[in-house]
Amino acid sequence: HLRLGDSCGRPQGKNGLERIRREKHGQSIRRKKEAAGVAEKSQAEENERRKEWKKTENRLAERETTLDAKLDQLEKKSEKLSKEEKEIDELNVDVDIVLNNLNILPSKSGYLFWKDAVFLYLFANKTKISICNDIYPAIAKKHETTTMCVDRAMRRCFENVLYYASKNEHNYICLYLKNTLLFPHNSEIIVKLVELISSKKFQEMKKCRFLCT
Repeated sequence: HLRLGDSCGRPQGKNGLERIRREKHGQSIRRKKEAAGVAEKSQAEENERRKEWKKTENRLAERETTLDAKLDQLEKKSEKLSKEEKEIDELNVDVDIVLNNLNILPSKSGYLFWKDAVFLYLFANKTKISICNDIYPAIAKKHETTTMCVDRAMRRCFENVLYYASKNEHNYICLYLKNTLLFPHNSEIIVKLVELISSKKFQEMKKCRFLCT
């Protein structure tokens, strides 16, 4: 038997109305679930975006920290280089003073070899270094010559100083080097000059004028 309905085909009676309510309730629940799913998905996407933003912020903060650290390192290196340059300039002045006191002047042949030799030995700062095996080859390479030419030029330069020196000048040089030998070896002179520069009395001697005129 067919159940009666209205003109639109909607069922009549309590059962029909109950079924309609259940369908509407089910549709409402489905819509709520769909809305909840959309909201949950949207929230998950938002959380993911926030995580990405946080990661980006952390990377930027790390880069900024790294950049600050690098800038600090560069500043420290710059200060160290400036300090080293100042020390090098002071050492060059000290070497000039002791050589001038021996009358080894820039106008003399071999002066640059003497200056480089004393400076390198002084700059080694108690490091085990050989004058003949380490310093001479370095000077020869710098000036594009041979170690034999370096040694000979330095020796002749000092011999000429002693040869043309007066008796008082000769005595002064011997006293200055604390050496009574007539022609001390180059290496002995270099060691004596470095010891002199490194001594506490050298600061007082720097104030004195060159005695041998």
